[in-house]
Amino acid sequence: MRLLQPLRKTLPWSLAALCLLAAAAPRASGEEPPAEPAETRMASLERAQRERAAELAPAGPDKVEGVLERRIGDDPMNKYVGGVPGLHLRFGGLPSGAGFALGLEYKRPDLRDGMMMFRASAAASTNLWHGLEAELGFPRVGGRFLDANLVARRVDATSIDYFGPGEDSDEGDRCDFRSEENSFEGTLTFKPARRHLKVGLTAGYLLFNTGPGDEHGDEMERRFTPQQAPGVDHQTHYLKLGPFLDIDTRDKPDDPHKGTHLRLQFDRFDDRRRGGYSFGRIGGSLEHYAPFFNEKRVIALRAATELSYADEGDAVPFYLQPTLGGSSDLRGYARHRFRDDNMFVASAEYRWEVFTLLDAALFADAGKVFHRDRDFSFDKMEIDGGFGFRIKTRDAVVFRVDTAFSREGYGLWFAFSHVF
Repeated sequence: MRLLQPLRKTLPWSLAALCLLAAAAPRASGEEPPAEPAETRMASLERAQRERAAELAPAGPDKVEGVLERRIGDDPMNKYVGGVPGLHLRFGGLPSGAGFALGLEYKRPDLRDGMMMFRASAAASTNLWHGLEAELGFPRVGGRFLDANLVARRVDATSIDYFGPGEDSDEGDRCDFRSEENSFEGTLTFKPARRHLKVGLTAGYLLFNTGPGDEHGDEMERRFTPQQAPGVDHQTHYLKLGPFLDIDTRDKPDDPHKGTHLRLQFDRFDDRRRGGYSFGRIGGSLEHYAPFFNEKRVIALRAATELSYADEGDAVPFYLQPTLGGSSDLRGYARHRFRDDNMFVASAEYRWEVFTLLDAALFADAGKVFHRDRDFSFDKMEIDGGFGFRIKTRDAVVFRVDTAFSREGYGLWFAFSHVF
């Protein structure tokens, strides 16, 4: 019995050691390892999500959109219509009503290491209008906060519609006139906050001449008296001077999706030839763009006004009166349909991206003209609504089509520009 005492004490430890050795010994080739615990359903889903995420690539345009973006986005905009220095085509460039306008432009924004810019252009349109323009700019004449530029311009518009003065003008009284304008203007711009804030001063000399239009001859002079259309019998020259304020937080000024743009300007027009048509004008516009759905949808709102204040005994000539109607304000009415000393207009648009290079829009416009600022009210506002499409690149609207409907019918507009 005494001989078994030591064995009882060592036997448990010996058995434990044998078990450990057996576990550590290599298995026979025919033996299968014990099954691992089965993967839980949650762990399996998480692993599959990680694998899919590793395979994802950034979204991009499909093959058709890629070809269009290369052809429309790079070539015409950058090579042929002004994106690079040198000689290129220019679409548009004449006042509203010119018809399809095409011309040539020579542009050098890189002179003297970017300290000077020169641009010259000539354009003609299907309505036989033509224009010449030259600009000399100094982007950093006073360091990075001060810019200056000089512009000389001539525009010969052979037929501009005139329907009579005021909000009660009749569509059936339509006639036309010819306008020749020569102007020389300089602008000095101070940019205390270079990205968003500009304040400045413009000064220039304007020379006007009007006459019978190509379509109706001298019918305007026979139908409307100098009291109804001031300046129809005499034209004059002006010295123009005035300050402006510009606050702009838009992401892309030529195709904005978010931000706000406010511009206020006062101009003094001093009659230097006859002394009967001097006046001041206050102009203001406010735009706001509110995006949603990852900026694929945009609500665009805009309001603008021009208020004129003639000197005592003087009048605002009809060819310098604000107008409404056309491709950028009351789109359901004929171009220049309403004309008077003052105007107000508001527009709202809902825009959505059809694909990378095409936007569609639904819009509504409301506005009116009035003779004195105290005559303004929201009664008898002219209203229209419609839809449109915009062909664009990454940063700008290249071409747009708008169709609008009003109480006088509809308007169909084609333009090489952003609507506002």
